[in-house]
Amino acid sequence: MMNLIIAAICFLYFLLRTAIVRPGHLRFSIFWILYGMLNLVCALCRMVFPCKAAFVAGLLLCAGSFALLAGIALLYIAAVVLNKKAESRDVDYIILLGAYVSGYEPTFEMRKRIEAAAGYLIRHPAAKVICSGGQGPDEPMPEAVVECHNLKLMGISEDRILIEDRSTSSREGIRRSLSLMENPEAATGIVTSDYHVFRCYLLCYLLAKKYFVNEPVFIKADIVGNISFVNWAAREVLVTAVEILRTGRRK
Repeated sequence: MMNLIIAAICFLYFLLRTAIVRPGHLRFSIFWILYGMLNLVCALCRMVFPCKAAFVAGLLLCAGSFALLAGIALLYIAAVVLNKKAESRDVDYIILLGAYVSGYEPTFEMRKRIEAAAGYLIRHPAAKVICSGGQGPDEPMPEAVVECHNLKLMGISEDRILIEDRSTSSREGIRRSLSLMENPEAATGIVTSDYHVFRCYLLCYLLAKKYFVNEPVFIKADIVGNISFVNWAAREVLVTAVEILRTGRRK
């Protein structure tokens, strides 16, 4: 029964998100169809062939679903905890990580990141910002250019903005942005979406010995109220799990 409920939730979420979100922003959405199909097939197998193997498979899928929900909750809790440190510290630079763009008008996720960066810069007038993000194959311009353009519209002066427009990943963006700082010992903050904060923390931990002199702080952009939060956070849980496994193997 539980597998049928999980399948129904996955299908309903996919349909709801497809109806609301623009077609170009539906990356990873296929996960909900595939995961829903797995649960549906498992539930039907248990009804038609009530064997031990079908029962174990159903149990594992249920456990995986609860683990995914727990992972999403933990990602957000980690973002809240790490964000508290940012407000109590003055930094010299903040790195604004890029997100998908479709023009000068930022997507919802990028707009939230830009707003979080602008808010911090207004509250901390001595800080500078490094707009980070290259141009993907389906993007009309570098993400950093869109960030810079919108920050200026929000009243951030151009002399406080640096641009890093060559990176293709968060790891590369952080590394390239650090190289633009005049002082390698400068206090640093990183602005990203709430669901992405913990993975950035892991990336910074991996880069720490080679690139960071001081431990960075993290400034979260709240995405939690958006229909796509669960979609992005679920993807992040899976990617973060892979990152942790890779880190363990390197050690």
